[in-house]
Amino acid sequence: MKKTKNGGAHPHSKIELWLENGLFWSRWLHVVFYVGLGVVQVGMMTYFVKDLLKIFSEILHFDGEQLILAVLGLVDVVLVAQLTYMVTLGGYTTMVSHLDIKDRHPDKPKWLAHISPTTLKTKLAQSLIGISGVGLLRAFFELDKLQPNHVWMRLAIHGLFVFSALALGLLEKMSDDGDEKHHRDGGDSPPQGEKEPYLPHSG
Repeated sequence: MKKTKNGGAHPHSKIELWLENGLFWSRWLHVVFYVGLGVVQVGMMTYFVKDLLKIFSEILHFDGEQLILAVLGLVDVVLVAQLTYMVTLGGYTTMVSHLDIKDRHPDKPKWLAHISPTTLKTKLAQSLIGISGVGLLRAFFELDKLQPNHVWMRLAIHGLFVFSALALGLLEKMSDDGDEKHHRDGGDSPPQGEKEPYLPHSG
C-alpha cells in the first residue's frame, strides 16, 4: 500500500489495488484465444486427413511433379499446425499461467521448459521461414503459372522472415549473455555488508 509523505495511507490506494488486481486477473481472458487455437487444430487435422485420402485415391494418376506438390501441401498444413500449437502452449505459459504438467510429464517438449517471450518469437520466426520455404518450393514447380513479380515478392517476404529470425536470435543471445553476466557479477545477491533475512524453518 502506498503512503503519503506524512506516513498515512494514500487515499486512492484501494482503488489502485483493485485496478491492478483486475488487470492482473484479466490475463484469463486470453484463455479464450488459446482454446480457440486448440479447436482450430482439430479443423486443420480434418483438412489434412481429407487431403491425405484424396492423394491416396489419385496417387496412381500422379506424375512425379504432381506428387511432390501434393506432399508439399500436406507439409504446409503440418507446419501451420505446429506453429498454432507452439503459439497455444507458449502463449498460455508466458501470458496466463504456468503448466503444472511440464515439470513432471515425461513427454513434455524440451523448449517449453525454457520458454520466454523472446524465445517464442524466435521459434515463431523459424516456423514462418519453414512455411515460406515450402511456399517457395511449390512456386518453383509452378513457375509457368506465376507472374515474375509474384515470385520476386515471395522471395522478398522469405528474405524478410530470415532477417527477422536472425535479428530475434541475436537479441535472444544478447539477453542470455546479459543475464549470465548479471548472475556472474552477483546481481541477485544482497549488497555487500548486508545479510540475507533470517527465515525460520518450519517444524
